[in-house]
Amino acid sequence: MTEPEDVASEVYHGPKLECTVGNLLPGTVYRFRVRALNDGGYGPYSDVSEITTATGPPGQCRAPCVSFTPDGCVLVGWEAFNPAGAGPYSELVHCQTPASAPDPVSMLCVLEEEPLGAHLDSPSVCLVLNWEEPCNNGSEIVAYNIDLGDTSITVGNTTTHVIKDLLPETTY
Repeated sequence: MTEPEDVASEVYHGPKLECTVGNLLPGTVYRFRVRALNDGGYGPYSDVSEITTATGPPGQCRAPCVSFTPDGCVLVGWEAFNPAGAGPYSELVHCQTPASAPDPVSMLCVLEEEPLGAHLDSPSVCLVLNWEEPCNNGSEIVAYNIDLGDTSITVGNTTTHVIKDLLPETTY
């Protein structure tokens, strides 16, 4: 047998007409030839038979590459397996998508009654706004902005706010 590095070795010596050669590398070309021996000595070698062993599964892949795309998707890249099958799993990679802006406030209403503990001015000059907290999409909501005409009011993480000092008989 001649190995890929052109190293020749005897893999069988005996009277049988076949032998099994083990420990071959996958996807490798080997060359075989035989010759007979009797009391008169060795005969000439046969023609060379060349065989390529089947490919084996690849070794372990490197850890996959993970990156975020501008449209909020995760792009994962890895090495592919070969036709002989899949190799062992790579190392596990963790990734956490970044938080995105919270969903819009969908339920906003004006309360007709004062919230507990609030001492309001006349209902004609103040409003009590109430809303449902929207989905925060991975990050705690720290503040809300209330736009009142040309004025923007920033309030903390609350779902109720009293707007005072309004003009009576005015639409807001």
